[in-house]
Amino acid sequence: MDIFEAIEQDHQEIRHLIHRLRGVEEEDRTQQEKVFEELKALLLHHHEAEERTFFHALLDNRDARHEGMHALQEHGEHKKVLEQMGDMRPGSDNWWDRFGELEHDILHHLEEEEEDIFPLARKVFSSQEARALGTRIGQVKGGLSAHG
Repeated sequence: MDIFEAIEQDHQEIRHLIHRLRGVEEEDRTQQEKVFEELKALLLHHHEAEERTFFHALLDNRDARHEGMHALQEHGEHKKVLEQMGDMRPGSDNWWDRFGELEHDILHHLEEEEEDIFPLARKVFSSQEARALGTRIGQVKGGLSAHG
């Protein structure tokens, strides 16, 4: 599996969890919290693994550095909102407002990666490099899962 397939796999799971959370009954706060925590854990692991592998490789390439920096900045914004939501009561109006912002930002970010960054990265990484990065992101994600 190359880096693009590995990342797209995570993106599909992220979209699925967002959709699942939106479908939880309004009064079922326990389920909302459970699905949100699952989404949060996936996002944080995905972001960390992507930063250590894909973004690192983008930053090392003169032609892709700008896109890598932009994506890294967006990850920082996502983490900040996730942290803010941790201080809110799940299911409250403020919590859903922040989730709506997060959802919009994440879906925009995923689309931007897939439609803008991936085509550029396919030009700057050989297929061998893309496969090596795919292997590496799997290793990083495995290490993150083992430690948290």
